[in-house]
Amino acid sequence: MDRVVVKDLRLPARIGWTSEERSAPQDVLVTAEMVADLAIAGASDNLDDTVDYHAAVRTISELVRSSRSKLLEHLAETIAERLLALSLVVSVTVEVRKALAPVEEDVGAIGVHIERP
Repeated sequence: MDRVVVKDLRLPARIGWTSEERSAPQDVLVTAEMVADLAIAGASDNLDDTVDYHAAVRTISELVRSSRSKLLEHLAETIAERLLALSLVVSVTVEVRKALAPVEEDVGAIGVHIERP
């Protein structure tokens, strides 16, 4: 099956379990892979025959910016539910990472990766 991918969309979010983490926005990176049959769009060259990635980016952006989620898992689940509602999307993989995770060691990011039918 085919995929439309939004990779490393950087957005501010108030997310975290502690009030300290939630006191100021922090950058999260969102990657979403939406599975759909893109053969018709490949032949027709018509936007109506594919997954509108502009709509996907707008959906993700609105959700992340307005989110009150404490956990990355909850935010990822919310994003997945909304993307599954887009036309032609049959399943989705969502990854949400904190760019600056509050851990003692030097890590590039901490995140979650979920797949939903």
